[in-house]
Amino acid sequence: TTAGGENCWAEQTAFLARGEAADEFVVHPSPRSLESEIEKLLATDAATRADMAVALHKLESEIAERRRAEATLREEHVRLETLFQGARDAIFIADRESGVIVDVNRQAEALLGRHREELVGLHYAQLHPPDWDERIRQEFQFHVRGATELTATEILHRDGTRIPVEISGSVIE
Repeated sequence: TTAGGENCWAEQTAFLARGEAADEFVVHPSPRSLESEIEKLLATDAATRADMAVALHKLESEIAERRRAEATLREEHVRLETLFQGARDAIFIADRESGVIVDVNRQAEALLGRHREELVGLHYAQLHPPDWDERIRQEFQFHVRGATELTATEILHRDGTRIPVEISGSVIE
């Protein structure tokens, strides 16, 4: 497999065992995978001990690499969650297509006097006073298109109090 994740396959073109100067291989992109080749070997009962030893070693290496990658992802998730929850600003993550809130941090909960469970699933416009509706929709589209400037608006606390805020947005791909 290449660094880009593309499967490659090596074809031996010269054999030292046949008296040629060296073993030579040509490596080229291929739809073949180690897993499919092992399946073929097992289906034909033509696999030798050496074939199986090579396949086992390759699978052990792949499993170890996947475990390292999973550990790295877990560590990165913990790091990002710590940043997200520890931010001093309220953070709302909304689906860019629908505008539905998919996550909030603790600061957002505190600002609105509402729990995460109450906020996730709401449309972002539901956080603002009704008289801001059209402007809020325009600002959301402004931020979805990549604008990062602060915009002033108001949001509603659980008790109905209007809270002046500045909003900035970022698109996460």
